[in-house]
Amino acid sequence: MRASGWDALGLEWMDALAEKLGLAAPVLPWHTDRYPIHALGTALDAVAGAAEKLALDVSLLTQTEVGEVAEPSAPGMGESSSMPHKRNPVRSALIRGAARQVHGHASVLLNAAAQPLERGLGEWHAEWAPLVESVLLVEGALEQAAVLLEGLEVYPDNMWRNLAATGGGIMAEPVARLLTPVLGADDAKGLSASAAETSRREARDYAEVLIEALADHPEANGTIDNDSLRKACDPALYLGSSGVQVERAIKWLES
Repeated sequence: MRASGWDALGLEWMDALAEKLGLAAPVLPWHTDRYPIHALGTALDAVAGAAEKLALDVSLLTQTEVGEVAEPSAPGMGESSSMPHKRNPVRSALIRGAARQVHGHASVLLNAAAQPLERGLGEWHAEWAPLVESVLLVEGALEQAAVLLEGLEVYPDNMWRNLAATGGGIMAEPVARLLTPVLGADDAKGLSASAAETSRREARDYAEVLIEALADHPEANGTIDNDSLRKACDPALYLGSSGVQVERAIKWLES
C-alpha cells in the first residue's frame, strides 16, 4: 500500500491493516516485489500437480485390461453416450483438466515476476485472473480428490492376477538376492532371469521352474531348500519398508 500521505504514521497504519486482515506485514511496501505472488502461484501449481498425479494413477488402474480400482459410482456419473457398459473415470478427468489449467496460469504468474521500476505496467494486472482462477481450480480439484479417495473401489483379486501375469517372474530380484551367497551375483542374476523367461514363455509357475533349474545346478543343488525359494517368489512377503513408511506418513498427518 502507499504510505507517503501518512508521513511517519505510514508503517503503523500498514501494520495495523495487516493485523486486521490477518496478513503478514511486509518489511517494505513495494509494488514490484511479486515474489509472494510467485510463491503462492507455484505452491498452487505444486498442489495441482500432486492431485493430477493421483488422478493419473487412478485412471490408469481403472483401465479394463488392468482393472485394479474403480472410481466411486454415482447415478449418471461416468456413463458413456454410446457404450452402456463403460464407467469412465470422470473425477480423474476433472482433476487432470483443472491441473492443466493451473499449470498454464502458473506460467503467466512466473512471466510477470520481473516488473519495471516502482510499478508494473500490465505485469501485475495480468496476475489477477490467473491467481484467482488457480485458487478456484485447486479447490475444485481437491474436492474431487476427496470424493475419489473416500469412495475408491479396490479389487485385490485383479491385483493378484496382474502380479501373476509373468508367472511369478516379477519376483526375480528377491530370488537373485537369495541365490547370490551361493552362486555369486552374476550367476544368481542370470539364473533368476532365465527362469523368469522360461516361466513366461511356457506359462509355468516361476517357483517350480527355479526348483528344477537349481536341481540341475552343481553348485546350488541341495544348498537352498524349496520352501525358502517359494517364499522368495511370494509378492506378499516382499514388502520392504512399505509398512513402516505408511505408519510414518500416518503419524505425520496426525501431528
